[in-house]
Amino acid sequence: MILIDLPPADERVALVGELGMPTVVIGDPVTPGGLPTVWTQDEEAMRDVVAALVAGGALP
Repeated sequence: MILIDLPPADERVALVGELGMPTVVIGDPVTPGGLPTVWTQDEEAMRDVVAALVAGGALP
């Protein structure tokens, strides 16, 4: 199971635990109640992309 951007106290966390269902959360690692997570820093990545485009002359 893949769960995305869980709100605080999302009841699905307990449910997948009770079912023993392998689960990964995509989103904030603070939220998932012990489930493994994948998290990206989109803001930092976008700054790097824009800086590279500016440095390469693609943007003014």
